[in-house]
This record gives sequence, structure tokens and C-alpha cells, in this order.
Amino acid sequence: MSSTAAQSSHHSGSHDMSKTKRNNIWTVIGASSAGTLIEWYDFYIFGSLATIIAGHYFPKGNDVVSYC
Repeated sequence: MSSTAAQSSHHSGSHDMSKTKRNNIWTVIGASSAGTLIEWYDFYIFGSLATIIAGHYFPKGNDVVSYC
């Protein structure tokens, strides 16, 4: 194999590698964004329902443990 063929082969391989890395980083960004979205949705739902949930789990007569 000539040195020119080796260089062009090496160059195209590194180009493919950079495409793979670029695609991989977008996969990581997408997965991270989806996870963050789910986490914030969970936080919002729990925060919104905290007073309702507290009324069902803790006694209303005891002001120390009851939030409602």
C-alpha cells in the first residue's frame, strides 16, 4: 500500500469517527434532556399534590405531623 493510499484511508477513517462522535453526542444530549424532562415533571406533580397526599397519610387532628 502506498503512503498516499494509507493517508487517504486514515483521513476518511478519522472523518467517519468524527461523524460517529457527533452522532453519539447528540444521542447523549437527547437522552439527558429526556431524563431531565421526566424528572421535572415528577417534581411538578409531587409538588402540586403534596397537600392532598399529606391529608390522606397524616392525621388531621395532630398539627405537628399534618400539613393540611
